[in-house]
Amino acid sequence: MFVKGKHPISPIQYSIYNKMNDTIVAISTPIGEGGIGIVRLSGPSSLPIIEKIFLPRYGQFQANQSHKIAYGHIVNPETEEKIDEVLVNVMLEPKTYTREDIVEINSHAGSVPLGKILELAMKMGASWQNPVNLQSAPS
Repeated sequence: MFVKGKHPISPIQYSIYNKMNDTIVAISTPIGEGGIGIVRLSGPSSLPIIEKIFLPRYGQFQANQSHKIAYGHIVNPETEEKIDEVLVNVMLEPKTYTREDIVEINSHAGSVPLGKILELAMKMGASWQNPVNLQSAPS
């Protein structure tokens, strides 16, 4: 048995615990025709990830201010390439529907900008969570 804190837990519980403490990223809007696409980060590394890839247009980005929207660009920190012009909404836990830190990136719709933002977030440490995998997770 694994021990987390003082309570023994099974390997399955330990695996689920680790998955629940991952930062996940997903495209939250349907792919197809539309003007806006949303990529959502959820988990403990959401804020450090967005601080690495978001360049605000005006002033400094305040990731510690909840429920505020900032305008700027998603930028690849390695190449300094601007990926897309975005609005970023930070929602700090526990005042979110998942009760963990959430960042929503509102970008132009379409598979190219959304795919590049998703790929960049994964490169920075987020895990892509396929909705099918959530349904098949052991309970």
